[in-house]
Amino acid sequence: SEFWIRERGVDRIRVPTDAIDWIEKQGNYSCIHAAGRSHLLRISLENILDTIDPENFTRVHRSVIVRTDRILRIKRMKTGARQAVLSTGDNVPVGRSFVRNLRWTR
Repeated sequence: SEFWIRERGVDRIRVPTDAIDWIEKQGNYSCIHAAGRSHLLRISLENILDTIDPENFTRVHRSVIVRTDRILRIKRMKTGARQAVLSTGDNVPVGRSFVRNLRWTR
């Protein structure tokens, strides 16, 4: 599976799902983070969840989906909030109701 994303208003680039590290909701858009680049796509997070493989991706927050093999660990902040530390160096929020989905992680 793949996404075709319009770049600079004219060109389209192909982003295969296996290249995606994580996806975040940004208003009516979703921002796909893949291979060190970010791509804005006018599609809801819910629609993306319907098209990607649930074996490879998991929702960790109401506004974040992560490729599960990119998660290195879950860390607890001093405030009690949790973050997923990704192999890309990114830290993404983990919602309380999504923590149980991540119990298997290191």
